[in-house]
Amino acid sequence: MANGTVIIRGGQPIKWGTDGFMSAGTIVNSYDIGNKVETKEVKNNVGNVCSVVVYDTKQEISIEIVLDPTATAKPKAGNVIDAGTVKALVTAADESYQQDDAAVVKITATNWENVDLTKVETQGA
Repeated sequence: MANGTVIIRGGQPIKWGTDGFMSAGTIVNSYDIGNKVETKEVKNNVGNVCSVVVYDTKQEISIEIVLDPTATAKPKAGNVIDAGTVKALVTAADESYQQDDAAVVKITATNWENVDLTKVETQGA
């Protein structure tokens, strides 16, 4: 099929492939996103849970991309990336090489709902 076009017939509409999860020109092998929260259980006077406090909503993202050998910069821990529709802080970026496969970078990143990752603050030593 020309230009990577796929045809889906019948049934429920689905999202196919990994296009659009990273910047143009990046080959994304996989993209996983999980929505997480922190919780604190509150117990009553006899030790039974009577309430749950939910806070610190975040998205944990795992991405595997094919390594571009001509790229001057690779994703690394501490970088902020555009990951799909969110900005996320890279917490790990591991390169993987195999004899019969393309080199890949496995990225782990987090987006916190209440953190503006576009703000940068530096403090003196």
